[in-house]
Amino acid sequence: MTRERPCTRLEWSKLDDEDLMIFYQAGEMQAFEVLYMRYSGRLYAYLLKHKLNPEGAQELLQDIFARLHRYKEQYNPQQPFLPWLFTLTRHLLLDHMKKSETVLTKRSQSLEPHLLENSECRDSNSNGKEDLQLAFAQYLRINKVL
Repeated sequence: MTRERPCTRLEWSKLDDEDLMIFYQAGEMQAFEVLYMRYSGRLYAYLLKHKLNPEGAQELLQDIFARLHRYKEQYNPQQPFLPWLFTLTRHLLLDHMKKSETVLTKRSQSLEPHLLENSECRDSNSNGKEDLQLAFAQYLRINKVL
């Protein structure tokens, strides 16, 4: 471990993640900045890969680094930093997906009565594709997407 505090940005960037976390735990914000610069792009790409839109990924990325700050004292520098960071990321992503699933379930439940109301208006010869198109159009109208 490096015991001497780095002076230049280059010296900070040469430190390994674990040393940066030790400095960050001691209150050195430059260590946090290096970690952010080192991993924010990679985490953002990871979030996008998991079907988040750019705004949602950016918001979750901020939450990840806020959580890193909140739990920095719980990090053990004897353990590799990157798996710890990705564990934080994965937990936040899963929480986000669960919340999104709950919102979608509530929206689809609110959509069901509207579908039932209009199901009597359809021709008995309509097929599943037409039903799906009608349901989707009603969903968009109800949620003011159109």
